Amino acid sequence: MALNRLKSMTVYLSGPIDDASDKGAQWRDDITPFLTNMNVKVINPLKHTFCGIQELNEIKRPLIASLLESGNIEKVHKEIKQFNRWDLHSVDISTFVIVNYDTSCHMCGTYHELFTAAREHKPVLLVCKKPINKLPMWIYGIVEPQYMFESWDQLKIYLSRLNSDTSYEMTDVDKRKWIFFDGDHMIIQD
Repeated sequence: MALNRLKSMTVYLSGPIDDASDKGAQWRDDITPFLTNMNVKVINPLKHTFCGIQELNEIKRPLIASLLESGNIEKVHKEIKQFNRWDLHSVDISTFVIVNYDTSCHMCGTYHELFTAAREHKPVLLVCKKPINKLPMWIYGIVEPQYMFESWDQLKIYLSRLNSDTSYEMTDVDKRKWIFFDGDHMIIQD
């Protein structure tokens, strides 16, 4: 039987949306096939549906822009609050989180999702185009250094090895962060 440690796990794709030129779509679309090929369930906040509603980009963004323009902050709060709740619930139900740490964009929601995942002791895998030694100081206390990647290829190599390389020796950090299941039984890493 082939090793497939990540099978049936769920990942949340966290990263800037509002200020990203493509609303954060391209990197999410690019990484999703790689993850689904490992039988990982992907939660993409641009595509997820809760309660039969998938309307943030199609319907809600123009409505919210109009409400902001007219100064109706109370209505904006009501509209956005449900999306905040859905995205943070997505972090709650995920097994691990991949963060596209894009310093060219404002990342208010991304920070909230990152800190929520860290508080829940989930693996937070951070990809940053900026050199890893140039991140804000606070991040170094939140994200494990071995989970900071300077490219998507580095992240993919790590996940591939973790998933299926029988010679991959799990680090102490891996043993603390990852919980693997085999059928109905949890596999405890020694």
